[in-house]
Amino acid sequence: MGNPLVSSYKGGFVAARLFSTATGGVPWPPDSLRGCRRLSFWLLESILFWWPFFTGGVLLDNLVRHYVLDFLCACGILSGITFLFVIISWLLFNYRRRHAVAPETDKVLSRDILLSKPTPFNYALLYAVVAAVLHFAVQYLNFWLTHREVNSIWSLQMIVRYLLWFADCIAMHSLAIQSPIETATFQIPQNAHQDSWHQPLMRPFYLTCSVGIAVFLREVPVESMNHFLVPITDAFISSLPLLWLLGVLAPLDALKLWLGEWVTSTVFGGSPTASELSLYTKLLASLVLTVICFYVRNAIAVISFLGGFALSIHFGNLRKPYPALQHCVTLIVCLAVSIKENSVSKEAELAIVSILAVVLILSEVLSCAQKVTVFGGLIRNPLWSNFKARRMTSCGSLIHLVVQGALVHTVSPPMMCWILTSGDFYVGNAVRRLLVTISLIKAHREVIQFTRNSILVCIITVMLRVLNEDLMGFPLCALFALVSVTLRTLIGFLERVYTIMIILFSSVFIPKQRLQHNWLLFGLNIIFLPWVIFVAGVTAFLQSPVLALFSLPIFIPGFPRPRRFWAFRENHHQKRRERSRLPEGSATVLSDVVFYAQFIPRLMTQLEKSVSRGLLGSLNAGSCFLARHQNRLVFLRIIESGYLFRCVEAKGLELQETSCHTLEAGKVDEIIEDCFLKEGTGCLNPHATNTFRPRARTHVVTYSSARNVLTGVIDQPAFFEALLNNFSRVLLWVLLHHQAAKMSENNNIQTEDVSASTDMLSEHSRYRPRKSWWTIISKERSPFRRYPSRLFIDSWMSIVAVHVRRTFPGIVMATAEEPSLCVDYRQVCDFCFRAVFPDESLTPALVNQAFNGDFFVDLPTDLHALVQRAVQFTTKLAIDTVIISEAETERELARILETYDNRWFIGVEGSPQWNTCVNNEVPYMFSIAHDSSSDVYTSHLLSLILDEPVYVGTLSGSTVDSIWTTLSLELLYMTNDDDERYSIQAHPWLLRNLTIQSADPPLGYPLYIDQIRYLTTLN
Repeated sequence: MGNPLVSSYKGGFVAARLFSTATGGVPWPPDSLRGCRRLSFWLLESILFWWPFFTGGVLLDNLVRHYVLDFLCACGILSGITFLFVIISWLLFNYRRRHAVAPETDKVLSRDILLSKPTPFNYALLYAVVAAVLHFAVQYLNFWLTHREVNSIWSLQMIVRYLLWFADCIAMHSLAIQSPIETATFQIPQNAHQDSWHQPLMRPFYLTCSVGIAVFLREVPVESMNHFLVPITDAFISSLPLLWLLGVLAPLDALKLWLGEWVTSTVFGGSPTASELSLYTKLLASLVLTVICFYVRNAIAVISFLGGFALSIHFGNLRKPYPALQHCVTLIVCLAVSIKENSVSKEAELAIVSILAVVLILSEVLSCAQKVTVFGGLIRNPLWSNFKARRMTSCGSLIHLVVQGALVHTVSPPMMCWILTSGDFYVGNAVRRLLVTISLIKAHREVIQFTRNSILVCIITVMLRVLNEDLMGFPLCALFALVSVTLRTLIGFLERVYTIMIILFSSVFIPKQRLQHNWLLFGLNIIFLPWVIFVAGVTAFLQSPVLALFSLPIFIPGFPRPRRFWAFRENHHQKRRERSRLPEGSATVLSDVVFYAQFIPRLMTQLEKSVSRGLLGSLNAGSCFLARHQNRLVFLRIIESGYLFRCVEAKGLELQETSCHTLEAGKVDEIIEDCFLKEGTGCLNPHATNTFRPRARTHVVTYSSARNVLTGVIDQPAFFEALLNNFSRVLLWVLLHHQAAKMSENNNIQTEDVSASTDMLSEHSRYRPRKSWWTIISKERSPFRRYPSRLFIDSWMSIVAVHVRRTFPGIVMATAEEPSLCVDYRQVCDFCFRAVFPDESLTPALVNQAFNGDFFVDLPTDLHALVQRAVQFTTKLAIDTVIISEAETERELARILETYDNRWFIGVEGSPQWNTCVNNEVPYMFSIAHDSSSDVYTSHLLSLILDEPVYVGTLSGSTVDSIWTTLSLELLYMTNDDDERYSIQAHPWLLRNLTIQSADPPLGYPLYIDQIRYLTTLN
């Protein structure tokens, strides 16, 4: 691979940024010798970096050692000095900012503190208070390390002390002087000189919390815990500078969201949510429910179930008859079995578990029978056939819906609730009772929210109690919660191991992904296999991504972030509109945006059925899948899952004409063809190493797109002849129908007067050309030639009149008026003919110009639109004449034009009318365009197909998160803006380019972002 990991001119910039990140914002020394940074200023900033250590770790520590000061007084003195230091620094830097001007060459990559935006005083006051608290805690822990635990100057405690002060210097500099660009970035910064107010608080927050815990463990000793926790806390404090540099610790804006999601899912058995408000609302409701259940003395099972049920459903489903009925049935039956909190015998537990096992196996078998691949996509389903799929899927889906709806989601929850409500929930020990209460709430919520997964958890829980008699005295709900967390962590661990293996093996087995040192990295991963397993295990438990640096086999934990991965986004439609205004190929881009706006809602409707039938498996928050239709791709991600609903976000991807896009899209097509369309290719899936696993084929009402090159058609003499001969006839058709339509909709009251009038030849006839048209015709003095042989004949006027009377029965056109109208409209058509085609020697460029409404004479607005429509109809008619055949009679021509009126839109692609027709699902749409790069003329035909096949497959959510984490680090921290950077190069196994395209803007570039939709499912 010849592309560099980082842009060649960014090497020094990245090195300087890494140094600044490691030191908490101190600039790289060589930068001090250029621009506005003088060497003296850098030396001063270096002294300010070390002042906490010399003041607290040397001066005050020696005063305490020689009994000059009490250690509490020393802590207070250091806190006061720190408070004043932050305030004075804020005043001085604000004064200097008013007079600092950086050279133009230094403003691009510089993060000079004198150029940054001034910090408001209220934030500065907050920083001063935090710094004071931080130094009080650090000085207090320093006293413990130096005066109570140290035995020699090179003891382990002394090493912890030095690293503690180094971490304190870093945190203090980022808080009081200047915060660095962090490797862990969640919110996208607006510019290089403006940080969010909470960014400087990140490092002091982690250091203050860890030091506070270390002091607490020493001041309040718990012999059974301190021996284990104190070394861990000290090790964490010592490694803080390295963790900050690697970006393992989450920024505060991501931490609050992740912590809310982690507590909701791990502690209370919930799911990540689609909005920040919903997350905190459900978290607060779970805490209130815990408090209520803790203090009540009876009916704790009923209360916990009601709360878990309310938090697990989507209330929008209650507006639909069948889901509302199923919700009510499940609620009533589960309440009935939860009211009596009686112990369940061992035999009854085994009987219930046996029934649940049968239901789970039956559901899984029916689900696998309908999939094209089974066992995680490793094996092709031998029962699935391209010719029998429709019949087999219909039969299997009906049975599966019955099993899922009746057995899994209606019968199974009461059985599990019956088991969970057995036991003693009112134990005397407060701590144990709190744990039992939380476990019961978690168990009841998971039974409803993740019914299918809970069946497996319930089976494992009961089997453990049967195999180990010692667990019989353990509350079943607590064991259920423990098994649930373990199983979820194990599944996450296996997903991350799969991601690590794919990245590791593809780096050496795919020639184009093989770099110079990849074999060395491969060997190091084998040697340090315990570290790789540790990374996978920790990230699985914390539900954080694995960071593969530049998609290379260098694995470190990514910082914890919400399962939605990106910051909660608003104004989806505004971003979608901004994306549609891209300069390159704007008409094509806009037409694709409109296509996705029509396609995705239809796809969602079909996905409801596919998920309910089990075709896509059991989808939880974070699951990703890809839908392929012709040359377009839709990336879908599950945001939230619950009882009979899934919350899905869809993004339409743009397939640019680049080798990376084409290679990965071609790989997706190859996988689809091998799995769905080929017969007798063996049982093993030849693409099992690919992250894309085909699952199902669904059928959607959408447009089939066909683009054709018009070379050999639009430049033929037969095309020009057909265009010239038919133009006046088509124009007459358009003008008369337009006049009749206006009469019908604007003046229905006068219809009787018009119908009763027999003098249709007067000036006031509503069928005659408008006065504005006559005005422009009378002013025209150009020497255009007239073409009487190209104008329509009287018989055509009669045919059009008959059709007008049939189309608009409320308007009567007398036959006697037709000859008079022929004379008037011949003049109009003759003038329009000369305005559009001033010479009979036509060219494709002139035809394309007329098709887009660019005429040689300025026409009135209404007439211009009608003439353009006539040109567009005639162009389509001429193309069909050359390719198929010419209309043999005028009546056949009238039938063709009637079809154009009723079932076609012929116009400019990307125009407002085009977009409206796509949204309204007009059956056929046609346009022509000129490709300036290749100088060819093309046509674009959209045909609305009622049964268009769409292929859907799942993507590894862990792999997607890993690639997105790499993207975030590379673009937000290293600002690697090379158009051919390594991280977006095509990867046939990871589909790296498509995955990066599906990231949220501005890091990703999806063409269309749909609104978040809730799907009603039975799976």
